Amino acid sequence: MAVVANQNRFFGEVVRLARRKDLVIVPLEQGNAREIYVNPHDRQVNIGDIVAGYLLNNVGARSRGRIDRVFHAENVVNLAIEVALAVADVPHSWPKGMDPWNVPGEVDEDTVSARVDLRDLPFVTVDGADARDFDDAVYCESTGDGWRLAVAIADVAHYVQIGSELDMEAAKRGTSVYLPGKVVPMLPPALSNGICSLNPNQDRLVLVCDMQVGASGDVLRSTFSEAVIRSHSRMTYREVAGFLRFGETLPGGTAVRDSIIAFHDVYNALSKAAQTRGSVDFKTVETYIEIEHGRPQHVRPIERNNAHRMIELAMIAANVQAAEFLELHKVTPLYRAHEPPDAWGMRQILDRLARRGVSVPARIEKPKQLQRLVYDLRKVCKPPHIWEVMLLSAMEQAHYAPRKLGHFGLALNSYAHFTSPIRRYPDLVVHRLIKRVLGDTELPEITFNELEDVGIRMSSNERRAISVERRVDGWLKASLLKSKVGERFRGVVAGVRDFGLFVELDDYYTSGLLHVSNLPDDYYSFFGGELRGESNGRVFRVGDRVRTRLIDVQAPTAKLSLELA
Repeated sequence: MAVVANQNRFFGEVVRLARRKDLVIVPLEQGNAREIYVNPHDRQVNIGDIVAGYLLNNVGARSRGRIDRVFHAENVVNLAIEVALAVADVPHSWPKGMDPWNVPGEVDEDTVSARVDLRDLPFVTVDGADARDFDDAVYCESTGDGWRLAVAIADVAHYVQIGSELDMEAAKRGTSVYLPGKVVPMLPPALSNGICSLNPNQDRLVLVCDMQVGASGDVLRSTFSEAVIRSHSRMTYREVAGFLRFGETLPGGTAVRDSIIAFHDVYNALSKAAQTRGSVDFKTVETYIEIEHGRPQHVRPIERNNAHRMIELAMIAANVQAAEFLELHKVTPLYRAHEPPDAWGMRQILDRLARRGVSVPARIEKPKQLQRLVYDLRKVCKPPHIWEVMLLSAMEQAHYAPRKLGHFGLALNSYAHFTSPIRRYPDLVVHRLIKRVLGDTELPEITFNELEDVGIRMSSNERRAISVERRVDGWLKASLLKSKVGERFRGVVAGVRDFGLFVELDDYYTSGLLHVSNLPDDYYSFFGGELRGESNGRVFRVGDRVRTRLIDVQAPTAKLSLELA
C-alpha cells in the first residue's frame, strides 16, 4: 500500500469492541496503532463509517486521535475509490482557476501543412471495447522481404508545453489511474478523449515510428517524424482476433484488412524474435469486476487473444527504437529499467520448484534461463499462474532512470516508454527528447539530473497508482464475498507462512488467510516454504488444492479469514 507522507494521519473504520462500549478506529494501514480511540462527539460517526483524522499520541494499542473527515458515498464502489485516492493522496480534481477544457477542438491547418502527411495510410486503433482514449495507431504492409510497420503515437507534447500549469499538474499525477467505472486521468478529458485521442476519421497530430522489419523479426532500420494521420477505423481486440481466426467482418475497407493481415504476419516474426532473445511472457490472471448500480456483481478474468499480443509487440518494438534513436543522437533517454532478479529471493522459489519436480538452474542470471524455467514449470505445476506470480515477486520492480540498466524481463538492452503519452508522463518526456532531435528548437534541453529527478518521481507515482488500483480491487472483491460468510469455497494455496496459508479462492481471484490455528489439530512446523504437521504428517504447500469455509470478511482492508472445511 502507499506510504502516507504525514505519519500522524490515519484512515480507518469505526468499530465497537466486543469487550467495551467504546467506539474505536481500526486503521486501514498496518502500523504501530492497532486501535485508535477517539471522542465520537468530535464528529457524528456510526459503526462501519470510514474516517480520516490525526493521531494525538501514538502509543501502540492505546493511541488516541481526532476525526476530521467522514467519507460519504452513494455506494461501495464510489466509497472504495474515494478512500483509496485519499489514502494515497492522488490528485483527482483540477486546480482552481485552471480551465481543463481550454484546448483546441480541431487540428490547426497551418500545423498540418508543416508535417508529414500520412492521412491516406489506413492506420487503425486496436483497444479494449471500453477504451475511451486512443493514443496509438498502427499500419503495416508487406515489402516482399519483410514488412513496413508504422506506429503512430498521439503528439501530446504539441499541446502540453513544458512548465505550463497543465504540464505541472500532469507531472503531479504521473499516470492515469484506472478503476472500476472510473478513470483518474493524467490529462484533462478535452485532451485525453479529445484532440489527442486518435479517433476515427479525424485529423490528429502524431509522432510516428516507421520501422522496416526483416523476415527474422529484427528491426532493420527506423525513422521518426512529426506527422498527421486520420485513423480509418476504431477496432477492438475481439474484432481483430475474430477476423484473423474465423474471417469475421472487420470494420474498414480492403486496405484496412490488408494492413491487419500484414500486421499479423509481422507479429509472428516479432514473436519468434522475442522468444529467441529470451523475452519472458508471464501468464498471470488479470481480472475485472462487473459493476451494476454501484455494487460489484461478478469477478471476470480478462481474456487475452493474439490481437492483444500483436499490439504489445508493436509497441515494444517502437519503444526500443525510441531509446536507440536517442542514443544514436547522443541524447540520454529516460529508460524503462528492469534489473536482474534478487538472487536470494529467487533462490527460495527455485528450491521450492525443484521439490515439485521442475528442472531449475543454479541461479537466474540471463533472461533465457528464466524463460526456460517458466516453460518447464507450466508442464509440472498446476495452476501455473500461482508460481509465475511468485517468480514475479522475486524480480526487481521496473522503474524509470536515465541509466542504461537494460530490461531483464523483455531481454532488451535499450528500452524506453514512448507509446502512451496520454496516460504516462515518462512517455511525454521521451516525446520531447525526440522532438528536440527532430528540430523543435522551442523545447529546452533536459539535463541528466532533471531526467533522474523525473525518473524517481514518476516511479513513485506509478507505485502510488498501483496501490490505489489494488486497494479498490481488493475492497470490492471482499465486499462481494461479505454476504457469503459461512459458505464453502474451493481454492489453491498461493502462499505459505509460519502463521498459516494464503488461499486464492476459485472464481474470485482473491486470497484469504487460513490461520494455522484453523488447520487440523496438530503442531505445524514451517520449513522450506511448507507447513508440516508433526503428528499427522500432513503437508501444506503452494499449489495444493483445498476446501475452505469463509468465516470473516473485513472489506475495507480486503481481509478474508478462512478455515479448513
